[in-house]
Amino acid sequence: MCQSDPEGDLPARRKRTTSFLELLLAQYETYHNHKENMAHAGFLLQLGALVAAITANEIPPPWMNSLLCPKMLTTAALVATWFMTNLFIRWQLRNRRFAALLFAAILATLRDWAVNEPSDEELQPEKSNKPSSEKPCWSNLVLSRILVLIDYLLPLPSTMLHSDVPLLKYPKGLNNRFKEQQQVGTGAIKSECFLFIAGAVLLALAIVRTWL
Repeated sequence: MCQSDPEGDLPARRKRTTSFLELLLAQYETYHNHKENMAHAGFLLQLGALVAAITANEIPPPWMNSLLCPKMLTTAALVATWFMTNLFIRWQLRNRRFAALLFAAILATLRDWAVNEPSDEELQPEKSNKPSSEKPCWSNLVLSRILVLIDYLLPLPSTMLHSDVPLLKYPKGLNNRFKEQQQVGTGAIKSECFLFIAGAVLLALAIVRTWL
């Protein structure tokens, strides 16, 4: 009697893939919220440091008056504080942005599969269309890396986002929804812009207060 191959059983693979996506959905919901909380904690630290400088009775502080160029040193300290906290915030929010995009893509995939059964092709891992020997254009590679570096300073919606697990390992159906979601974007970018602008304005006010 012939035994059915479990790997070739389409309904069984549909069930396994759907269960995997449901697990991934829950994981990225938690990950998204964690990154958001960490970013807000970093912003509160930045807010406290800069507001303290703006509202201080004396800035530069008296103990810096014996140093050379106390106002320059204070300005440098303020910029360094803003830069380090902003880098931490941007790191967290970039990860949150990826989580938001993937979460939306998973949700859309499960929604579609709840209405229409996924095809065998949609359940297969995505395959790269590029030959393994083909090297990416160096100018595009350099440009993408520059945009990523800028995105760590200020929000750029279209930059490359990091994933610990390559998306090519996920089902093709999910990959297609993720690409569509990247084109649409996510509302999370608005809060990224707000936090960046708020921090930059506070930094400017702290520097002005230093030189008045």
